[in-house]
Amino acid sequence: MFLLFFTLFFSPTCLYCETNDLKRMTAEQTVIKKKRLQTIIVDNYYPYSFVNEAGQLDGFSVDLIKAVIKAMYLELDIQVDDWDKAQDSLKIGAIDLLPMMAYSKVRDQYFDFSVPHTIAFDAFFTRKNTKK
Repeated sequence: MFLLFFTLFFSPTCLYCETNDLKRMTAEQTVIKKKRLQTIIVDNYYPYSFVNEAGQLDGFSVDLIKAVIKAMYLELDIQVDDWDKAQDSLKIGAIDLLPMMAYSKVRDQYFDFSVPHTIAFDAFFTRKNTKK
């Protein structure tokens, strides 16, 4: 009897909440969908960002940012420019995001960083028996 009472009493409330949340989420997505974000991609930064043979923006970070934008129901305008212009544009608010920027304490004073999607290790190589 208790189980029947519990089910009848709480089921309509829970169903209403889920329906309400879905309606609100759809409305929020509709508002967000109208937002166009701006970014700059730096050319010739293989394999992360470059202009391919067909003249299209390509690379890992281009694919990644497009996937994020699609999942968030947003739209994106992409320009191609050099690194200094990209960083300055983000600093003054002319663009909304940069898909590739390494963390540094100096940059952290101006920008918010997400969790990195790539961690790279670089090294210098020399031939054996060469001068240091």
